[in-house]
Parts: sequence; C-alpha cells; structure tokens
Amino acid sequence: MAFIDKFASRLGVLDYKGTWDAGVNSPNLATSPPKKGHYYIVSAAGSTNLDGISTWEVGDWVIHNGQNWQKMDAADKAKTSQLETSINSLSSTVTTIAAATQSLPNLTTAVSELQASNLNIVSDISAIESSIKDFRLSEVFLCC
Repeated sequence: MAFIDKFASRLGVLDYKGTWDAGVNSPNLATSPPKKGHYYIVSAAGSTNLDGISTWEVGDWVIHNGQNWQKMDAADKAKTSQLETSINSLSSTVTTIAAATQSLPNLTTAVSELQASNLNIVSDISAIESSIKDFRLSEVFLCC
C-alpha cells in the first residue's frame, strides 16, 4: 500500500469507487473489505441491507466510515440544493435592495424639492385668494 493510501485511509479522505446497484448488490458491498472513506453512488434503487440500512434510492451515497457503511440520502442533497437556491435568491434580493438604497439620497432630495415647490404653490394660491378678496372688496366700495 502506498504512503498516500495509508495517509488517506487514516484521515478518512473520500475515495470514489464507482456506482452501486442496491437492487442486486453489485458490486457486493456486504462482503468486500472496504476502507475508511470508500464510497459509491447508488445507480439503481434497492433494499440490500448494509449495516442495518436497507432503503436505497438512486443518487444516495454509500460511505464507509472505517467500521460501518453509512448513507448520505439523495434527499439531503436535494435539500442542500434547495437551500443553495434560496440563498442565491435572497442574495439577489439583497443586491436589489442595496441598489435601491443607493438611490435614496436622490429620492430624499427630490421629495425635499417637491415639498419646497408645494410651499411655493400654497403661497401663490394664498396670494391669489387674497387678490380675489381685494378685487371683490374694491367692487363693493366702487359701486356705492
């Protein structure tokens, strides 16, 4: 056994061995002497019993921990993928919000300008109303 193999087996580095048909147990994992870190990906679903695990779906991983076979469920990988999609979506939303936040100072300035313009309009309307009142009063005094 090469030095690298000894080192990897002690650390438990994953070592892909291929696919495994859980329906017919091929290759036969129940009798083959695996090493820590050896793993297979299930290519055909089945119910072969490996160290108490007997439900296998396509995409599951069969991983040896040095003493027993363990299973990484394909559904767990799907959940991880869904979580990654959600994180990417959230990241996109945060980016959009950040971009919108950068335009807030311009929006604040525009609102201030509109408020100032509104005050000018209110002042102009008051002046017009006052002029109208003065005009009516002048009509009243002129006619008598």
